[in-house]
Amino acid sequence: MLGIGNGLPSHRGTYNEVLSYTSDFSSGVNGWEFINEEGEVTLTGNVDGFDGVDDWLKGEYSITQTDTSGIQLSSYGNIKAGDFTTVTFKIHLSEDWNGSDIVATKYSIGGLPLGIFYVTQDTTQTVNKTLYHTADSSTLPKIFWDVTSDLPQAGAIFHIKDIVFKTFRLNG
Repeated sequence: MLGIGNGLPSHRGTYNEVLSYTSDFSSGVNGWEFINEEGEVTLTGNVDGFDGVDDWLKGEYSITQTDTSGIQLSSYGNIKAGDFTTVTFKIHLSEDWNGSDIVATKYSIGGLPLGIFYVTQDTTQTVNKTLYHTADSSTLPKIFWDVTSDLPQAGAIFHIKDIVFKTFRLNG
């Protein structure tokens, strides 16, 4: 009699880290840039003393955004189907995010899948997630807002720090 296990695929080998990024905002923006921004935006590294901690990345919007907006890392590498990426960072949203107390915030590495989490304004939150990749991609890592009710408004500010991405691939 055949058991159910005979029909399941088996993976032999180990996962090894193939790509990684660890932020260091102590001397600047560390490769991050705004994407799809409207109007004047400011991205500043080495912001000290915020929330009692140094070396934050600060983003500030001068006018209300009407479409997807966020930040993107300038380089990372190629993701392959079957890889997985661990994502961690701290984030704090303040000022006007369309009057919303909880803001839908998204991130992606290597295109799809997207990660989504909900940030309560005026609190510092830690994101710690894993993304499983189903297709090859060279799409750059992004942290962004695209929900109409949660887009940055004029004067909206975000602070981010301790960003760590690690991508693992099955070998063997």
